[in-house]
Amino acid sequence: MAKSLTIANTKEVSKNVEVEKAQNKFLDSTLWKIINTGLNTGIRAVLPNFVEDIVIDVKDAIINNGFKSGAKQAIQSAKNIGKSAVGIVTGEFDNVSQAYTAVKEGGIIDGVGQAFNYAISAIEKKGIVDKNVASMLKNGSEVILSTIEANIEENFSEQLNAIEKLSKYNKQWKEYFENKDFNGMEKEYKKMKTELKKIMPTENTIKETRKIENIHTLIKNNGKSFELSEEALALAGELT
Repeated sequence: MAKSLTIANTKEVSKNVEVEKAQNKFLDSTLWKIINTGLNTGIRAVLPNFVEDIVIDVKDAIINNGFKSGAKQAIQSAKNIGKSAVGIVTGEFDNVSQAYTAVKEGGIIDGVGQAFNYAISAIEKKGIVDKNVASMLKNGSEVILSTIEANIEENFSEQLNAIEKLSKYNKQWKEYFENKDFNGMEKEYKKMKTELKKIMPTENTIKETRKIENIHTLIKNNGKSFELSEEALALAGELT
């Protein structure tokens, strides 16, 4: 009996660890950060006369009473081209456009709205906020959700623009590489690094740039000499 309990407890602990890992991954995801920022901006717009500490407390109460879990469920439930929108979290989408389509057509915005309404009712019922604040949040729900949606739109627009620039810089880097012009390569490399910070880790978008990064670093560490062995180039990943 004791052995069975130990096995059961071990399985339960293991399950809890996996759940915690998944939750942490979600909280670190690009999409959650976008939603969270939009929620923050929206609440401030609806409660303009409240002091900062109260606004923060209200936001934390909303997040911890159904909004966070509801938003996560909305992401996991969305479907696009046979892939779950949780790919936005894990980086398994092929490109940002595909991820954006999942957000627009996968019901994520509606799911976030339902999570918000649930959270407001929960914190009012628990007495975390008074009826006046709860009423202001309910009346301002459209403003808050519109702010979240606008924040998503703006962020994806910036990402798509960054991808377009990244593609151009990749091409220019290759031209400098063919001409063995390291100064030109360095100029494009710095531009690439800037744009990379703006893009979620989608597989196909990042792959080619990472190869360029590896080869660029090899050449730089080789005294800016282009005399590299085939083995070194193969290890870095040949340009395609």
